Amino acid sequence: MTTDGKSEEQQPGQQPDAAKNTENNQPGPIPYERFKEVNDQYKAMKSQLDALQQEKEKRDKDAKEAEEKRLESQKEFETLANERKTQLDKANETITTYKAELEAQTAVLSQLYESRKSLVPEMYQPLLDEMNLIKRLEWIAANESKLKPASNGTNGIPHTPNPKGTGDLTPDQRRAKAKSTW
Repeated sequence: MTTDGKSEEQQPGQQPDAAKNTENNQPGPIPYERFKEVNDQYKAMKSQLDALQQEKEKRDKDAKEAEEKRLESQKEFETLANERKTQLDKANETITTYKAELEAQTAVLSQLYESRKSLVPEMYQPLLDEMNLIKRLEWIAANESKLKPASNGTNGIPHTPNPKGTGDLTPDQRRAKAKSTW
């Protein structure tokens, strides 16, 4: 070192090392404070990056677990949907069976109505035609005694009534009465 505080290498006619290095496109010496500042920033950024990566990994893991749970619940819903589909298929089969039975019963009731329709006078026919099949049959059943022709004679003509007091007797009672009169 020299007395003026400069190193021996630095003579008054010489350039400092930093100037030499810049001419050769090489960086010069870095002051410690600047080095420490940059290094501290690097360490802070690295710790932030590590924290963000950990957070991202945690979110990815949570998302994967949520997706697995969703798939599991979807499988449960799928099982539930399959059970409901089976129940629906059974119900549809039952409905089809009941519809077939209903059609068969309606056909039988229609035949019954057609056979009983002849009992109804022509003036009542338009009224019955406005009713549904069940109501028609109910009306005929309710009024059947009024509609029946006399069945105890031929061609709808009734027999001659029995003499007074004999119509209610059984054949055995009539024989007993006949014996008592002789």
